[in-house]
Amino acid sequence: MKRKKKELTPAALDKRLWPEFSAYIRRRDADEGGTVSCISCGVLKFWKEGDCGHYLSRNYGPIKYDEMNNHFQCKPCNGFFEGVKDDYRKALIKRYGEEAVLDLEARKINPLFKKNRTDLLELIEKYKKLNAELDKRLPRKG
Repeated sequence: MKRKKKELTPAALDKRLWPEFSAYIRRRDADEGGTVSCISCGVLKFWKEGDCGHYLSRNYGPIKYDEMNNHFQCKPCNGFFEGVKDDYRKALIKRYGEEAVLDLEARKINPLFKKNRTDLLELIEKYKKLNAELDKRLPRKG
């Protein structure tokens, strides 16, 4: 008798999505050599030497996977200095404009937001494809 394949829970899908999303964000703004600058302090690093840093906490579900809320950050800025939020916000305003940042801040809380299996599966596929495209132009090793 064949066992029915167990469907992954939203939490399990979220754990599969994060590495794909994080890799994409850390590589998105990198040059052909894989070098990218920290959104908070501007230090240049190879894309694998930093983090996918959030401007607003990942605990805000509606914007956890919002590309505007996530950028490459060096490990000191993201970890030791807790994201350097003031500098991060200034960089976001410079990049996207103050109105867009205010909109992002307003969208962080949505009581109707619920993680949906279908949405998470679609995001996993989206970021796998984007990473495959980046694989063609960016080195994997530094």
